[in-house]
Amino acid sequence: MINKHLRWAFRHPRKALLRSLRWPYANRSFQQGHPPAAPPPPGQLRSGLTIIGYLRSEIGLGQAARNLVYAADSVRLPVSMRHLPLPGRENDMEFASKCNQTADRLASMLVIGLASICDLQTEIGPGRFNILYPFWELTRIPEEWIKVARQFDEVWAPSRFIASAFEACLDKPVQLLRQPVRLPQVMPASRSDRQELRFFTFFDFDSSGARKNPQAAVLAFRAAFSPQQKDVELIIKTRGGGDKGLRKWLLKIAASDRRIKLIDRTLNRAAMDALMAMSDVFVSLHRSEGFGFGAAEALAAGKVVVATDFGGTTDFINVHTGYPIEYCLQPVEKGEYPAGEGQTWANAKQDAVIDAFRSIYEQFDEAAVRTSRGFAMLKENHSSAAVGAEMAKLLADRGLIELPRKPDL
Repeated sequence: MINKHLRWAFRHPRKALLRSLRWPYANRSFQQGHPPAAPPPPGQLRSGLTIIGYLRSEIGLGQAARNLVYAADSVRLPVSMRHLPLPGRENDMEFASKCNQTADRLASMLVIGLASICDLQTEIGPGRFNILYPFWELTRIPEEWIKVARQFDEVWAPSRFIASAFEACLDKPVQLLRQPVRLPQVMPASRSDRQELRFFTFFDFDSSGARKNPQAAVLAFRAAFSPQQKDVELIIKTRGGGDKGLRKWLLKIAASDRRIKLIDRTLNRAAMDALMAMSDVFVSLHRSEGFGFGAAEALAAGKVVVATDFGGTTDFINVHTGYPIEYCLQPVEKGEYPAGEGQTWANAKQDAVIDAFRSIYEQFDEAAVRTSRGFAMLKENHSSAAVGAEMAKLLADRGLIELPRKPDL
């Protein structure tokens, strides 16, 4: 039956895609707060992949899952979606009517922050090929989480940084499947009406202000450009709780320097895209990133990127594509990040940040050349088409889909 279905799907790919989006179940259970329905028996599983994640949430993990769906769609993979509820953080409605209650495909991919793995191990379904697609920001993984990870058939890592962390402690295959990024066909041009150089950074207090380290961007900006220099700006976008006094510090800084503007609320995707479009330089002086969505999306938008040379951003930010910042390792302090005790992460060197800021200001044409090379690298490795093709190959190699035959010459 599976082969018959696949033969029909490959003869009629457009119809197959449309049929796969006419879900037999509305997502009412999640909307009403009921527990999810049980998965179908193994004999009823269809070929292809179910992507399980926070598909209706505006957080980075939600965008990660949505981008994986776009990648699957770009190569017409048979794909289903299942939303994980996240009360209070479900402000992206694109997938509201597209999700199933069940994981109904031969393979399922769970897209989560690794710290949630113990709570979500019930998503591991019997009779399916279970893939873990985890996001994690430190070099060591707690043994308790590894025990759950071993219950998956494979781990597919969104970055080399995450792959390395798992390879060091997991006796199962770890496959690099790069996180896809939304990319236009052509790199957007720099702002033509620029009267000031506008730096931009954003973060969510719920993702750990200590890890995102916005203080470094503020301090470097003020050190690089004297108060008398009015043709520079720094926009800081944030939201979330648990700020541990950092919000108060940012408000005080913004009140004392008119060039620094703080936006402290949830914005929809269109508003965030507009903020990015109005900027010139994206700054991520993170102490660690599993992937680095902000930096990747900025590069996709044609923006210059300054980023700590540590974590997932090293996959696409180097001296040819942006401004990687040297760092020193420092201990993760108690309470700064889950399972951080005894671990280290990066602290960007302020002098290196100041030099990068001034260099971009003085030689913006050179910065733009680096950005164009970075955009080309993203398109080659992180576009929907590139990641979708790799995803299809991985699934086909494991017998979970059947790739169409190439026509005889």
